[in-house]
Amino acid sequence: MRVYLIYVVILWGLLSCTKNEDCGKIISANPCFDAAQVDTNGVCTEEYNPVCGCDGNTYSNSCHASINGITSWSMGECCN
Repeated sequence: MRVYLIYVVILWGLLSCTKNEDCGKIISANPCFDAAQVDTNGVCTEEYNPVCGCDGNTYSNSCHASINGITSWSMGECCN
């Protein structure tokens, strides 16, 4: 019975590691990066509300994406 239980737990663990469907989708934007929007002195809150930038990188919130010159994003971490 223990061996069976161990196999069930391992199988459950493997199945739970499938692709995260809740992650942010990369939105194509042309151009994705705008150097004129980069603000090296920009101040953002440290609230963690991740967004997936059109460049495929996850930013801690939309403000951080914006001051890094990213022109579009979707809510949630990027699927990597």
